[in-house]
Amino acid sequence: MIKRIITAVVALAVFFPVLWFSHTVVFPIVLALLSCIAVWELFGCTGTRKSCALFGVSLLLAAGVPFAARYLPALLPACAGLLLCAVLVAEVLDFNKYESKTLGITFAQAAAAIFGIGLIVLIRDREPTRYLLIFVAAWVTDTFAYFSGMLFGKRKLCPHISPKKTVAGAIGGVLGCIAGFVVFGVICNCALGQDHQLWLLALLAIPLSIAGQFGDLAASAVKRNFEVKDYGNLFPGHGGVLDRFDSIILITLVAFILTELEIIC
Repeated sequence: MIKRIITAVVALAVFFPVLWFSHTVVFPIVLALLSCIAVWELFGCTGTRKSCALFGVSLLLAAGVPFAARYLPALLPACAGLLLCAVLVAEVLDFNKYESKTLGITFAQAAAAIFGIGLIVLIRDREPTRYLLIFVAAWVTDTFAYFSGMLFGKRKLCPHISPKKTVAGAIGGVLGCIAGFVVFGVICNCALGQDHQLWLLALLAIPLSIAGQFGDLAASAVKRNFEVKDYGNLFPGHGGVLDRFDSIILITLVAFILTELEIIC
């Protein structure tokens, strides 16, 4: 536990300046690096790094999507199309090397990681303040879920995927996220003179918190399928990038949909 706390404090101390300079090129550079590491970890977990087509294109897009999200957003659909082409090519070139199921799982998770991390840049540029709710949703949900589960958890949520998660923890995570969003709105309104509608933030917290928990479980399911404990060891006590960003990835994708629908705006 002490190792996890120390790692979390150090990671926050490093990541805070990145958020502070999110309007500069520093932001896409850091997210591109994290995305590349996430892809490396994923393909290591599924044992598919020798799939030149899928692995190579995934690394290329992991490095490029954060920059496309800021400087050439019109290219994002083409990036998604390129990844789809890569998995179809891999199905042919790697027919005797990997099962289609393995390539399919890898493709789905790679797409989620690449766009779930890269699109943070696009959301940030659309919502210079409220994009922070992506991180609030992930971290507050995780914290409240942990303590709610520890204090009140009896009924297991998905014991076959994540034995420690409980129904009480999941509910506590959502309620904590609602409170976190409201507090975020109050601080922004009072300190920055902004005009956030607290009731809307409270409603938005629900799907984003649920998305974060599903993202966490989906990443755990992949690890279970391939009998891997952690995706990596970049963060001592926490695992790799995918272990830490698993919930953020799905939260980002849901937040992107909401901004496209102009629900967050």
